[in-house]
Amino acid sequence: SYRDLDPLEQRLLRRVGLFPGDVIDAYAAAALLDLDHGTARRLLESLYAHYLLAERARGRYRPHDLIREHARALADAEPAADRSAAIARLLDYYLYTARTAGRHLARRIPAGIPEVDVTVPRSVPDLSALRDSVSWMTTERLNLHVAVRYAARHGLVAHAAAIPAAMHGFL
Repeated sequence: SYRDLDPLEQRLLRRVGLFPGDVIDAYAAAALLDLDHGTARRLLESLYAHYLLAERARGRYRPHDLIREHARALADAEPAADRSAAIARLLDYYLYTARTAGRHLARRIPAGIPEVDVTVPRSVPDLSALRDSVSWMTTERLNLHVAVRYAARHGLVAHAAAIPAAMHGFL
């Protein structure tokens, strides 16, 4: 099935192998690929049509465990710099978006959290309303926790501290 995919679909499948969470959406896929949301959504839908992803909820996809392992093996064959850049974009996306959502939810900003400069993601959900921020945090809570654990395990201490701080008002 992998050989039947076009190069961008193959790249997304490899990036899904890097994804530390369980369920990925088009915004996270866009961050991993450094693409726009619409293109990432179409690529996810294509992998779904090729039976490489299951749609757990509308717009949220998960690979079967064996496909995830295959995707990880494919990703491991890529240059380390490419893998690191993809994960950095993903962590920046989660931090940037959690901060955006957190502005609607925070009553106070926790002290002592290191400032982390993030690259503004190409695509982020519209979180201009309180209900959108709460919905996003609720939906992405588990992925945010996994991102924090990943960052802590890989020595990315600033992201490991800043993401939960951005979630403070929600939690």
